[in-house]
Amino acid sequence: MDSEHVRSPRSRFRAPRFEAGDTLGLIFATWFTNLPRFFVIALVIYSPMLVAGGLFYSSVLPLDTPEEFQRFLRFQLIQILVSFLVLSRLLTGTITYAVVEQLRGRKAPVLRCLAVAFRRFAYLLTAALAVGLQIFLFVGAAFFAYGAGAPIALFLLIPAIILLLWYFVAEPAALVERPRWLGLGALPRSIQLTRGYRPVIFGLILLLALCMFGIGLAWGLVFRALQGQMTFLAGWYLQQGFTLVIAPLYSVLPAVVYYRLRLVKEGVDADEIAAVFE
Repeated sequence: MDSEHVRSPRSRFRAPRFEAGDTLGLIFATWFTNLPRFFVIALVIYSPMLVAGGLFYSSVLPLDTPEEFQRFLRFQLIQILVSFLVLSRLLTGTITYAVVEQLRGRKAPVLRCLAVAFRRFAYLLTAALAVGLQIFLFVGAAFFAYGAGAPIALFLLIPAIILLLWYFVAEPAALVERPRWLGLGALPRSIQLTRGYRPVIFGLILLLALCMFGIGLAWGLVFRALQGQMTFLAGWYLQQGFTLVIAPLYSVLPAVVYYRLRLVKEGVDADEIAAVFE
C-alpha cells in the first residue's frame, strides 16, 4: 500500500452542507494535522529557490552600486516567475493530493505526493495560466485606472473577484480530473462546481484572510523584534521559513473546497476522488 491509515479530520466535520464555518474548520484542521509534513513538502519544492537566493544575496549585498541593484531587481522578477509558473503549481498539486488522502483517513508518503504533482504538472500549469491571465487583466487595468479615481479602479476589480470565485477550484479539478485541452476544461468545470456556492466561498476567503491577517500581524511583531539582531541573509531565511509554514494553507483551501463541493453537489466522497490516482 502507498499510504498508512491515520485519523482523518473529516470525522469532526460530518455536516452534509457547504458552510463557511465548517469548511474553514476543516481547512485549519487538515493544515495543522499535517503541519510538519506540509513544511517538508514545501521545503523540498522550494529548496532550489532557497539555495539560489542565499547564493545571490551573498554576492550582491549590500547593493552599493546601481549595477548590483539592477541585478537584484532582475533576480526578484525571476523569483516571481519561477515561483508562479513552477513551484507554486507543484506545491498546489502535491498538497491537493495529500489533502485528498488525509480526508479519506490516510497519510500519503511525501514522495508519492510529489510524484502525482509532477505527473500532472501540465494540467496544473495550463489551468493556472488561464485563470491568472484573466484575473491579471482586470487587476492590471484597475492599477492603471487608479490615477483616474478610486471608484473606477474598484469597478474594474469586481470582474477579477467574480473570476476568482468562478475558477476557485480549477486547479484541484485539473489535478484530479485531468480535463480536456490539457487542463483548460478545468475552468468550466470549476464554474459548474462553484455555481450556487460563490457567496459562501467569498465569505470563506474573507474569514481566512482575517485569520491570516492576525497570524501575519503576530509574526511581524516577532520578526521586527529579532530583525535587529540578525544579518539580512539570516532574516531572509527566517522569513522564508515562515512562508514555508503558511504557504501550504493556501493550497489546502481550494483542495478542501473542491472536496466539499463534490460531496455536497455530486455525492462523491474522498475515496472516490482518490480512486483516480490508483
